Amino acid sequence: MLFIHFDSALYYHSLTLLLVTLLAYLQSIGAILTKIAPLVCLENERIMMKTKKLYLLRHAKSSWKDFSISDFDRPLNKRGKRDAPFMAEQMAKKGIHPDVILSSPAKRAKSTAQHFSEKLHTDIVYIDDIYEASTSTLKEIIKEAFQHYNEIMLVGHNPSLTMLSDSLTSHQIDNIPTAGIVGFEFEVETIEKAKTTMLFFEYPKKYD
Repeated sequence: MLFIHFDSALYYHSLTLLLVTLLAYLQSIGAILTKIAPLVCLENERIMMKTKKLYLLRHAKSSWKDFSISDFDRPLNKRGKRDAPFMAEQMAKKGIHPDVILSSPAKRAKSTAQHFSEKLHTDIVYIDDIYEASTSTLKEIIKEAFQHYNEIMLVGHNPSLTMLSDSLTSHQIDNIPTAGIVGFEFEVETIEKAKTTMLFFEYPKKYD
């Protein structure tokens, strides 16, 4: 009969060494995970963060020749017809391509929006409430639009457009001139709580 001698001391010593080695390995893995966990969290937060862009465009210069025409129906004048396509071209050169153009249905705003739509290859949605809107109304329109789009161009009127612009950042413009456009970037879709960055402020006279 074959007898096998079992050295229990050697067995337990080897097992202890194995467990110590395994524990050291797990501790090293834990240290690595501790270091990279914050980086992973930051990356996940960056991925989940929704960056939104907003372009506030004031309609181009309108005509006051015929006082029998209502404010709503005033058309663009000669300068407005020149400035609207010119500024649209400048936005195209900047690589601005909003997902949608939200416009006041007033004739001067519609005409301006159409020039930008042609140059930027973007569809227009006319919203009655943009005409004579308050700043709070414009914010509600933008918040709703941000649920569906990442980049929005809004074509509207003063004084609410300038007031909205000034409420978004500490950079006070005081007046968005006709055919002037201000670009903003938001880190979240709720603009009241967003970290807002002004990207640019362009208007026709900058190019004179």
